[in-house]
Amino acid sequence: MVDSSHLMYQEVDAFLTEQLRQPYPVTNWQKWPTLYSFCQSLATIASRRGYNFYVGEKRYGMKEQKDQIAPVHRYCHPGPSLSTLDERKAKPVFTSGVHLENVALLLQILKTLNGVPSYQNNSVLKFIGIMHYDGMPLNIGTFPRAEDKTVIFDGITPPVTLNQMVELQKDGTDSLKKYISEHCEWISEVNEYDITDASGAFYINAYTEYATVKGTANDVKEAISNVVHSIEVCQQCIKESRHGDCTFTSYKEACNRCKTLQTHGLDVKCTSFKVIHVSSDQASVQRKAHSELSQVSAKAIDDVDYIQYGFGMLHFCKNAISSARNYRLTNMSDTFTVSMLTAIWASKSEESKKMKETVPAAVFSYKDRHSDELCFQTVSESIQDIVNSTKHVLVTLVPEQYRTYAVEAKTRTLLGRPLYITTNSNGDFLWTDAEFEVVVMGNRHNPTKCISLGKWDEPGSANENQVPTSKASFSHPAGLDVMVCREKKREICFVSDQGNHVIRFINGIKTINGPKCVGTLKIHHVPEKWRPEGLTVIDSTTLAITAGTELSLIRLDESLLHGQLITIVNTLQSPRGLCFHPMQSNSILVADGNVIKEINISSKETSVVAQGFQGAFGISAAANGEIGITDVGLHRVSLLKWNEDAWINSTVIGSGDAGCRDGNATTAELHEPTGITFDMNSALICCIGGRDHGCIKLYSQLSFATEFMSNIRNIYDAIGFIPKKEHNKKRKSKSTPILPFTEGIEKLASSLSFMQSIMLKRKAHLGKSCLDGSDGSIYTQTLEGLAVSVASLQCHSQAFNELNTDIASINLYAFTNESRKEHNFAKHKQSGQYRHPTMQQYCRAKGCEEEEIIKKFCECPHSYHTNAYKAYQATHRSSLLSTSVIEEYKDIKEKLKPIQTPLNEEDAALLKEDLKKARVMNMITRALPTQNVRDVYRAKCGYAPCIVDQLDASLFDETDADKRYYPSFQQLMDELHESINSNSELDQRNVGNNDFVLLAGDIAAVNPGTENGIPSGDKWWLLQVNKAVPSSKTSSGCHVSGFWLEQLPSSEQPDQGCALRLQRGVAKTYYGSLIKTNDKPAVISVEQLNAGWQDGAVVYKLTQEFIHNLDKLSDEFRDKLFGQHESEDNSDSDSDDEETSVTQKLSHEVQEEVLQMSRRRIIRSRAGQNISSYAELSGQRQKRGSRTQRTHMLGQNTDEIVSALRD
Repeated sequence: MVDSSHLMYQEVDAFLTEQLRQPYPVTNWQKWPTLYSFCQSLATIASRRGYNFYVGEKRYGMKEQKDQIAPVHRYCHPGPSLSTLDERKAKPVFTSGVHLENVALLLQILKTLNGVPSYQNNSVLKFIGIMHYDGMPLNIGTFPRAEDKTVIFDGITPPVTLNQMVELQKDGTDSLKKYISEHCEWISEVNEYDITDASGAFYINAYTEYATVKGTANDVKEAISNVVHSIEVCQQCIKESRHGDCTFTSYKEACNRCKTLQTHGLDVKCTSFKVIHVSSDQASVQRKAHSELSQVSAKAIDDVDYIQYGFGMLHFCKNAISSARNYRLTNMSDTFTVSMLTAIWASKSEESKKMKETVPAAVFSYKDRHSDELCFQTVSESIQDIVNSTKHVLVTLVPEQYRTYAVEAKTRTLLGRPLYITTNSNGDFLWTDAEFEVVVMGNRHNPTKCISLGKWDEPGSANENQVPTSKASFSHPAGLDVMVCREKKREICFVSDQGNHVIRFINGIKTINGPKCVGTLKIHHVPEKWRPEGLTVIDSTTLAITAGTELSLIRLDESLLHGQLITIVNTLQSPRGLCFHPMQSNSILVADGNVIKEINISSKETSVVAQGFQGAFGISAAANGEIGITDVGLHRVSLLKWNEDAWINSTVIGSGDAGCRDGNATTAELHEPTGITFDMNSALICCIGGRDHGCIKLYSQLSFATEFMSNIRNIYDAIGFIPKKEHNKKRKSKSTPILPFTEGIEKLASSLSFMQSIMLKRKAHLGKSCLDGSDGSIYTQTLEGLAVSVASLQCHSQAFNELNTDIASINLYAFTNESRKEHNFAKHKQSGQYRHPTMQQYCRAKGCEEEEIIKKFCECPHSYHTNAYKAYQATHRSSLLSTSVIEEYKDIKEKLKPIQTPLNEEDAALLKEDLKKARVMNMITRALPTQNVRDVYRAKCGYAPCIVDQLDASLFDETDADKRYYPSFQQLMDELHESINSNSELDQRNVGNNDFVLLAGDIAAVNPGTENGIPSGDKWWLLQVNKAVPSSKTSSGCHVSGFWLEQLPSSEQPDQGCALRLQRGVAKTYYGSLIKTNDKPAVISVEQLNAGWQDGAVVYKLTQEFIHNLDKLSDEFRDKLFGQHESEDNSDSDSDDEETSVTQKLSHEVQEEVLQMSRRRIIRSRAGQNISSYAELSGQRQKRGSRTQRTHMLGQNTDEIVSALRD
């Protein structure tokens, strides 16, 4: 279990872990007792409750312990071990290009497997295959290697020889680095091309290409053409090293060389591999290249150039789910975002309990968005059933609850007390803030990015002319609405500016990006001290306004800069929000006190259409004709639907209890809901109430969510993706999943049709030709990639029918599932895909991967098993003997290697010396490694210890089910109650619990001690206690455990005060060494500390006044402990006093200098005895008779003394 010291030094920026539950986390950790005490207490209390901890990438805590041991069968007969055939040190693969030995190995093993799709006749055996390629980033850096008699530096192109490096180095390191930057490029990635048969039985790497940049689409097309041509050679030509002469003129005929041999009567069967499908991920360059190649590719299978192009479906699924994680998607009715699922999971409901039992918490923690497992579980059938039973959900948009570390989430500080809200055509929302008196805009992102459309918290007068938003001020802004001018392709937001008695407008709010300006509408016939409240847009030239007891219209001219005020009625009570009647073309609905009134614009008739509210505030109409009404008094929102001639209740949002809990909309909580608006049929609700600030919540039905999840899972099912554990079981039983090819294509086409229908609706609504997630839809080009893949698979289906190929043996999994293991870099302490290897690590690991594959597929003399960090490998499938296959594989490999000149002893010795020089030179030439490759896919480290999961549900009783939630901040603080008395001077604190004199997290002052009447150089040391000290253990010899606070170097000290760093490692001191007042340890008040992070450690800063008080208290304690200083009677004369003073001063300086050389906060002698003073550090405690010798030493040179004391 993680302990507090580990949390402290993982550079954990401590955040409250209740963020998955509460919308108002305490982000200012200076308010906590101390950072250390909170971390330690969190680890203690939460661990006792059964939580697992995740810190950074590493997982700490209790987890399922597997006691299964991989069986090892002893040899039953003498024979060679496979290990004797392995290369102990795999030779690096430095040059990029085709691996023909791997192609030969593939063909050899495929011939022994059953059910592999192929075409064959008397002279030809051609296996139908697929190629998938993908790039892996490499940590840039050079490393030297020997090539013949020369040492060159790899990692840059073109490589530089050692001699050239040495010549450049003569002019200085800067000139060498300048040359590399101007004439060379760093190799930053490696492209791997994997091939497999159409049944997916055997995968192997066939081509490796190092690159400096991703290149253009033309580069990708050229690379694909070269690779395909290189690997489509027959096995016979490879073995005879004649692959350069191997060419084909027809799909059903042998190569030209084998044809010639067959005509001469030789019994030669041309065995080769035909690539009919190329797939990759959906990188922009690859997507463009595949789309262009698909348009010109041959469609007839008889054509020797027949080949189709597509994309990996796993990447499409991840992109689609990533869109749902990062944006609010819509089907032009409801909304779906993964935060909705997280809200259900983190709520106190029956659905939450079921979800926690069926899926891991990591699905909702945003830990790794690139994980196929987590993406699959996000849309699993079990979650879909739970979501379907929930029906509707309420989730907080601002402030962000579940991804507070994101950059967008930090803009939540703009939120104060939201009052009214509206949306533009894209679904971006704008609200007026009653606390900071500003208009704020948020986009469709998740977390929501917010920007201020005016001076934040700086109310002011309205500008007559249009000004940028950075110079605009509002005064008590209230109602607002957006006018969409489709003909002019612009959108304008009108705002009621109560304090300035005007209507303001904001241009440029069609998107959150781009410049925006604020102006003032010039209105005629405005009464004095007019205070507009609610506002809604009736049509392209008319606004409706509530003010006082009136409902008025503003008729605008064509410029939309001038208007005329027309009063409709003035008999209302306290009108607030209003909206246009969705079912009556000439009526307006107004929230007036406890009722909703309908007002006919023409006849000015007023009628009550809904009542029973305690404080109706906001009202808005949805796209389906329903209206939403917020009730401030009842803390809920009512949705009403039109039934012939009356409004009837449809849905109630909120339980009626004031709060902020998300989840099922029926049991979720609202706190004084005010403004409401609709994005199609999904409601956005402002809540003005709360502890520190309000919030903005999203309500939506979950029908679109279940439909979206079903169609994405339909793709997973079509390609045969199954969870890892189940996949390992199938491999262990030799049952490779074979998906029906034709049915799978139909499933893919069905999901494509669903996605395209949503895309077309959204394009028509927004008037755009290309969409991305910020528009509420999946990225257009991603969907086009799916369409290209489906078209290619349909073309293959027709081709297989022409070849009379058994469709049952074709596995769609092989065409669309690009998930491969990219050589086991975990051997080099790399964390899987999360950290990419250096080029040298990649080269070392690549050399032995194929031999591992042979052991898995071929018969072995003994049972082959893996280590504890891998799943069981598949059992043997091929009838070939692994030892003979490895030998033959190595023979082919040696034949294909370029011949190198053998070195004599003299050349070898010179080369060895050159390599030594090159390794030293490499320290200068190599670049720093890059950071995590998957930073864009996963949550960054540096926050919390993130409590994301509990123990298995079986460990809890049914009565404990309600305890399986996160501890709130108040719960933790109640269990850690500490009373701290704020004082400007050093605080001698009375601990709340009388059983202890010191608690964990206390910072106590320690007396360094004296020797022979000479005070220590430091007047005090500081120790942060990590274990409580009971009242029963307060004798001088009792230990006090904690962490020392060490002063930073003078160069890092602030101008005023003192900075101290929290040291690593637990130290111990004696209770008797603590500085005390009234016989109780003096504890520093937390209010006197200014804490923060610096260079990966906690740093506390003390003020100059506080240091002075601490020095004074230390002097008083020493005087009391040791008595007054020696009196003048101890001196015979003034000269003796002066001599003694000089002697003491010099001794003190010497001892200080010695201590600085071996500065440690816990000081012990060689015997292990604690040393409390500088003099003791110089040597063992001296007897009184040795003082003469010490005084004699003081006359020597300081350097000599230091040297002697070191000895």
